[in-house]
Amino acid sequence: MRILPLVMALFMGLQVSSFEAFAAMPALTSEEIENRVQLTAKDKANLEKGQVVVGFTQKGTSKYVLGRIVLDASPEQIWSVLANPYEFQNGIYSRMKDVQMLLDEPRRSVMRCKIAIGVIVPDLDAVVETDYQPMERISFRRKEGSLKALDGGWKLTPREGGKTEVSYWMSIDPGIPVPGWLVNEGVKSDLPKTLIALRKRLNSLRTAKSTLVTKSILAANVEKQNLFTD
Repeated sequence: MRILPLVMALFMGLQVSSFEAFAAMPALTSEEIENRVQLTAKDKANLEKGQVVVGFTQKGTSKYVLGRIVLDASPEQIWSVLANPYEFQNGIYSRMKDVQMLLDEPRRSVMRCKIAIGVIVPDLDAVVETDYQPMERISFRRKEGSLKALDGGWKLTPREGGKTEVSYWMSIDPGIPVPGWLVNEGVKSDLPKTLIALRKRLNSLRTAKSTLVTKSILAANVEKQNLFTD
């Protein structure tokens, strides 16, 4: 049982601003995934309580996971953190050790990422291409590197009272035989931690306990002054 977290980290713990998990070329779009992973009455109640709700779906051999959380922040506030990989490197995703921008454009980026998995496991790297729809959606995919494949995305949906529902999906295909239950349990553990870390970061910014990371990319720029002050 002691090696289980390491195994899960190896197969499930990969993310950059928007990257996390092994993925094959997806057979489902993000909209199809959301339609398949319907919220139950209990899920909706848990979301309103601020909890993370996780669901799964599958098409053929491709497995998909979708996590949701409602945050007390505007899409603009969330975007300034979510679209910036250096914010993730700063603490939202602790295993991210290095980010090198290869292409930095307002609607598209290409970055090389290095992820530290553990003491006995070599660092992994991947070149990830990301597309941005400002304040609405982020989608990313693996281009090259030591990972076989990588695919996922984020979606922001405004809610009443200045809140925003954040959806995060990924396609999972380790590329080698791995028990489905192990993959699912790993995701159930890792994905909520990332969403909760995002909420903690936003709360810290809103209460003026910290400021945005100075280093950023063009896609993360928000045309709004005093973003985290009334």
